[in-house]
Amino acid sequence: MKGLKNIFLNTYSGIDRNVWFLATAMFINRAGSIVMLFLGIYLSQELHYPITKAGIVMSMLGLGSLTGSLLGGYLVDKLGYYKVLVSTITLSGIVLLIVSGISNFYLMCLMIYLFTATGDAFRPANITAMTSFSDASNYTRTIALNRLAMNLGFSIAPLIGGFLAAVHFKSIFWVDGLTCIAAGIFLMIFIGRVHRAQKSNKNALPAKEEQPGAGFDSPWKDRFYLLFLLVCLLYATAFFQLFSTLPLYYKDVYHLSPGAIGFLMSLNGLGVAVIEMFVIYLIEGKLRNFTYIKLGGLLLIIGYVLMNFFHGYYILIVSMIFITASEILAMPFMASFCMRRAGSKSMGRYMGLYSTAWAIALIAAPFLGTQVVDRFGYEVHWYVFAGVSLLATLLMYLIRNTDRVSA
Repeated sequence: MKGLKNIFLNTYSGIDRNVWFLATAMFINRAGSIVMLFLGIYLSQELHYPITKAGIVMSMLGLGSLTGSLLGGYLVDKLGYYKVLVSTITLSGIVLLIVSGISNFYLMCLMIYLFTATGDAFRPANITAMTSFSDASNYTRTIALNRLAMNLGFSIAPLIGGFLAAVHFKSIFWVDGLTCIAAGIFLMIFIGRVHRAQKSNKNALPAKEEQPGAGFDSPWKDRFYLLFLLVCLLYATAFFQLFSTLPLYYKDVYHLSPGAIGFLMSLNGLGVAVIEMFVIYLIEGKLRNFTYIKLGGLLLIIGYVLMNFFHGYYILIVSMIFITASEILAMPFMASFCMRRAGSKSMGRYMGLYSTAWAIALIAAPFLGTQVVDRFGYEVHWYVFAGVSLLATLLMYLIRNTDRVSA
């Protein structure tokens, strides 16, 4: 028992309190992130949009995410993380409040685009801010703490959204918007204090060593980094089947109820939230970052292929465990490597491009996944995206980092 207590304490020790503030703001924001989950239902049920129009509006989520990821990284390097942090998350909340009062199709497309463009511009700023309060010894745990906050929030959001949708559908925009604004106010209070101290007195905080990075002012000149982002894009496209085609598979093949589907999906978020930090603490530094990423890719392959070889409710749980383990091993170390790769002056652009790779995957995954299912069925689908994950894993074996930054 004492050993477990020490592991728990050591897992969370050594992380700057400002990182905890950033994670808390992320939790506040994600706990209210319900519009994305219920937007499609709202458009068809409340506004009576035909499915084609609803699909166009939903596509604005991905386009806005792509724009925000690129723009956010650029703005961080130009303006600093603090201004981008506070302004983007607050603006996304204001946009949602406006959305609650409109029904025009074209205006809806524009506002949903602006919602994710501002909301996802927050992500590079958030990671850059966390980097400024971290060092090489705890980059990965810092990322894991941020992901813990996100997953805890996402575990709560569907419950809140389901209740609000049943009572008054438009209230989902108000709650989501107000939590965005609340997160912005929280950041102004706690991170703003540090920002003001840094501006008024350069010696108010201990000086951090300049991060060497890869020696590139722009990630577009860093060929190794671009190749690594291709790995991230392939892995993310395969992984995001979790949110697009996997629920459809549960419904179409196993005829599960929404409650049963929700339970299976919750295993992922809860699993990441509960054990990821402990896993990172226990394994970080034992092997190279790239080794854990490759293992994550292999676990995703197993999770998908299992559903073709075995059948039954139990195998769905086992498969979800493998998918969750894949996420725990791959994603934190992907982000950690990118943080180490970037220099201080180009951190925003590096992390913005990293976010862009995931945004592109978010657009591609549902489109490609549903096309494969429609034409060839679910069995071929799981082999195809296991193959995509295998391609990402093999690419990791082929590329080697010969620069100063450890992979």
